Amino acid sequence: MNLLATFNQENVSDDEVKQFQHKRSTRGIVFDKDNNIALLFTKNKGYYSIPGGAVNDDETYEQGAIRECKEETGCDAEIIRYIGTTLEYRKNNNLLSESWGYILKIVGEKGLLILIGDEDESEKSTVVLWVSVTKAINLIKSLPAPSELYLQNCLDRDLAFLKALDINK
Repeated sequence: MNLLATFNQENVSDDEVKQFQHKRSTRGIVFDKDNNIALLFTKNKGYYSIPGGAVNDDETYEQGAIRECKEETGCDAEIIRYIGTTLEYRKNNNLLSESWGYILKIVGEKGLLILIGDEDESEKSTVVLWVSVTKAINLIKSLPAPSELYLQNCLDRDLAFLKALDINK
């Protein structure tokens, strides 16, 4: 495992984390044929994110990444390579969230976005933007700092994956 970042602003101890639930999730940097990536914009919340979400119990991280890509971008994709992993400790949820990041490329044509896996996302009015990696980093960095620690960690996590991609080209 290539650990890119750890988010533990609440100073969760080793003893506390033993009681935490473990959540497996993925994030995908999905490239189209023009070398742009999928960046999700949640209009009513005003934030950007890369595609991803929870890995089901019966899935590998890779299978989860491919499924989440399809659900959140409407595109079929294949994994090119693993980027790294982030860990996020959440005291208020007694949760350790482990996110594995991947580079994917679209297979075939871009599909229509059909948010089938998570009703919450369709309620958030999410749209897919296709932008350069640099533009995605700048858009995420341009957001005002959220007051909610969880959302700040989400933004920082996505930036960690994007910056790792930029470094490892």
